[in-house]
Amino acid sequence: MTEPSSSLVPFPRAPLPPEKKRGRQQVGPRLEKLRRRLGYSMAAVSQSLDIDQRILDAYEIGTRLPSDELLLRLAAFYDVDVRRIIGDVDDAVPNETEETLWLSWAEIKLEPDDTNRVRLGRIASSLRSIRGLAEDAPVTIRTEEVITLARVLVIEDSDLRADLQHCLALDDADVDELAARLWYEDQKVKELPS
Repeated sequence: MTEPSSSLVPFPRAPLPPEKKRGRQQVGPRLEKLRRRLGYSMAAVSQSLDIDQRILDAYEIGTRLPSDELLLRLAAFYDVDVRRIIGDVDDAVPNETEETLWLSWAEIKLEPDDTNRVRLGRIASSLRSIRGLAEDAPVTIRTEEVITLARVLVIEDSDLRADLQHCLALDDADVDELAARLWYEDQKVKELPS
């Protein structure tokens, strides 16, 4: 076992409340999804957190359950709220009471009266930060993100294309493609029986 990395962020040691003692069956897939989305190899995570790689693998496939302390360390390492790992917060679904959108493991505060431009600005800023992009770099929107954006944007807004271009720094062809994908996802949601 290697020595713990001195670059680890200190983490709180308080145990999770009993009512949050999870449906741990889903913790493993969430850990794997988080690690993959952020581009970490299993070896990098296990080395950084001083966890045997086989044990980390067992956590991800669900044959072992991480302790509360380890869950807090993993949350600190991935820079996410531990609730994202234990399943108290659904992935990429706006929380109606808190006006919060989870997108690519980022928490984005939204207000009910935000315009598309304000929402896209916040989303673009978060995605640039997560991906390590410059402030003016184009932001590619992934398929799962398109589905989420279609839920929180007003697709019929006549300024949508201009807002996409302004906030995401996309060229005309990319804006047209993204707008078409957003429209398609919006139509799929409207066709669902209520």
